[in-house]
Amino acid sequence: MKKIAKMMTLFALSLSIFCFGEIFADQPINHVTFNFPKGWKAADTKELSPVIKSMYIGTGKEEFPPTITLAIEPFEGTLKDYLKIVKNINDDQKTEWKNLGKIKTKAGHANLSQFDEKSNWGSVRTMTAILVKNGNAYILSATALKSEFSAFYKDFFEAMKSFSIENADL
Repeated sequence: MKKIAKMMTLFALSLSIFCFGEIFADQPINHVTFNFPKGWKAADTKELSPVIKSMYIGTGKEEFPPTITLAIEPFEGTLKDYLKIVKNINDDQKTEWKNLGKIKTKAGHANLSQFDEKSNWGSVRTMTAILVKNGNAYILSATALKSEFSAFYKDFFEAMKSFSIENADL
């Protein structure tokens, strides 16, 4: 269990490359929803970065479990502005970040991107759907070992497409 907690902390730190600026730990999120795969468990996010609002953990073949994480941070700007910042951060960290284009979510069009990074468990791939709306950046990230990523791709993609923000001007 300690290894999984350590892994979630490592993942949360790596996710924070997308999360910058002022953070409101008490920001309400009850208006944001997405469908996570059946059988996945909710993680306790108290030990993670305050921008991480929810994390769901699945079961993989290896020790590193697949995860889907929602991060929300205040951001006044456009999606294009946010993606420039994300690209610059990844360039600075020498992480290969790929802009995969748009994905249609229930909340509107989001950017779909991915990056690979090395970890103690091997090469890890993260795919993100980033949406900027209502003064916030919403980052829905799906992560798995690169060697297992294709086994979870359908579940990850379905979660991203189901992402919605209730009462938003769509």
